[in-house]
Amino acid sequence: MTWTQAHIPWDDFKPDQVNPTIVPIVKTAALIEANSASYVAYLQNVFSAERNIAKAIDVWGQQEYQHGLTLGRWAALADPSFSFFHNLDFFRKGYQIPAYEAGSTRGSPVGELLARCVVEAGTTSFYTALYEQTSEPCLKQICLLIAQDEQSHYRLFRALTAKYYYAEYDAMPIWDKIKTVVGRATETDDDEIAYAYYSAHDRHLHSGEVPYDREKCSKLYFSRIYRLYQKKHIELLVRLMVQTIGKTPNSPVTTVCSTLTWGMWSLKKYASWSLNH
Repeated sequence: MTWTQAHIPWDDFKPDQVNPTIVPIVKTAALIEANSASYVAYLQNVFSAERNIAKAIDVWGQQEYQHGLTLGRWAALADPSFSFFHNLDFFRKGYQIPAYEAGSTRGSPVGELLARCVVEAGTTSFYTALYEQTSEPCLKQICLLIAQDEQSHYRLFRALTAKYYYAEYDAMPIWDKIKTVVGRATETDDDEIAYAYYSAHDRHLHSGEVPYDREKCSKLYFSRIYRLYQKKHIELLVRLMVQTIGKTPNSPVTTVCSTLTWGMWSLKKYASWSLNH
């Protein structure tokens, strides 16, 4: 581990600098990050033939879990009614990643590594945006450290691809790479994020008065995310995704993709503006 919770200035926590619109995002991220054990088991099954990759995945999972614990601790400071482990247990009981005994859902180990790069690119941009949008000292330090970890994870999965699957990656048609990358990037309508957002809210855990509505929870979550990002965060995300398919990140194509992506992001941002008002 490069850092622990001891590196966070907890005594400097400033309740008056907590942005209430960010708290639900942090709670949701805490549950998803802390649920890393399921993904560790899945990925170790995919890469069972490569012992060194399995070891790297184990370390990755430990760091992801630490992210969840740290975000959960901050969320409990920001909202004392939030019981992290209780909510995490609720989330785990209601959501499990599908078991694929045959191997990767991406069709191959190299496809799986590309998909992991996309996830780490997304979390790098997410925590960078969160870092820049909060003034609360503890959360700011947490997001900085996690963003650095996520970028390191992105480099890890790229390095594993180059070391163990270079021939397969090199032989993979560019359109298959694009399909894998774009496909993983657009997988935002599944249950994980929506159910984590639902599980992060205490009001229904005891009363049962608010049933789970995936579409509603997803819209509420992303309406907050759309407002969190600035154009530079989308540009960071696109650059990392372009690198994932083996292309130069500082190219005219990247600029065009960033502009188009930001345009679509802005439309969704304004379309969802009324959801949390």
